[in-house]
Amino acid sequence: MEVRRREEICTSVYAYASFGPAITLIIIPLVGCRNTLIIFLLTLNGLCLGAQYTGIFTNLLDLAPNFSGTMLGISNTFCNGAGILAPVAVGFLTNNNQTRSQWNIVFYISAAISMLSYLVYLILCQSTEQSWNSPCAQNELVTVSSASTLARTEEEVDGYRNQGFEKEEWK
Repeated sequence: MEVRRREEICTSVYAYASFGPAITLIIIPLVGCRNTLIIFLLTLNGLCLGAQYTGIFTNLLDLAPNFSGTMLGISNTFCNGAGILAPVAVGFLTNNNQTRSQWNIVFYISAAISMLSYLVYLILCQSTEQSWNSPCAQNELVTVSSASTLARTEEEVDGYRNQGFEKEEWK
């Protein structure tokens, strides 16, 4: 698939995944104390957030298929950091003042953060494979320690490149 088309698909899915939750978080303060409707909106919020991963995971695979797991780990570190700070921020905003108006502020701030994340993604999103994704040259010698030298091997099995190392003495 063409790179530009993949970028359009990723940004479209991410728009749904960012603006859907933002809209539900804006509506929640407006419905008052109708619990069933609030639970429905929060469920819809989670459903929209689930779509976020299809855009992000696909984009990581487009950028660097060989390092998509590493990049996912790094990005999840930052996401989990925000998840740790969120309860602290809510506690600060609602401390000794557990009113609807204070919780409305929490919902509006969450909606703003969701929309801001999409704008950042829209500005920075690209789907072109990065130059650092390419593996080392075939049969390059790599010194692991002074005791052993490994030769880089590469073979193709069922259409997939199998890369690894083997000791010179095993050849």
